Amino acid sequence: VRQATQIENKEACPTCRGKGTVTSSVLFDSEIESQIAALLEMHETKHIIVKLHPFVAAYFNKGLISRKVKLMWKLKARIKFLPNESIGYIDAKYYDKDGVRLSLEDSKPHEVEQVEYDD
Repeated sequence: VRQATQIENKEACPTCRGKGTVTSSVLFDSEIESQIAALLEMHETKHIIVKLHPFVAAYFNKGLISRKVKLMWKLKARIKFLPNESIGYIDAKYYDKDGVRLSLEDSKPHEVEQVEYDD
């Protein structure tokens, strides 16, 4: 019988320059997709805005049939990925179409923030 191999999927935190650990950035896109699906179901909405670091937002928006378009078809929802330089590489903030911040912790919306709709 072979022993099970444990694969460590933690990386050094890019924000604090290696003092802490975070989940692997390889899994970040699938984590965002699952959080969007959970938020759409929890808040019973079909429109969601995701603010991400500009590099990550470009990753989702790039291409004719981008990851954004594939995700919209899969979830049957309207999704916007907006770049925001104040957000870290592995962070994301979720909003509904009215600019109300959405959270997975509770089903109550947070404070209203002004959301820019530049594409």
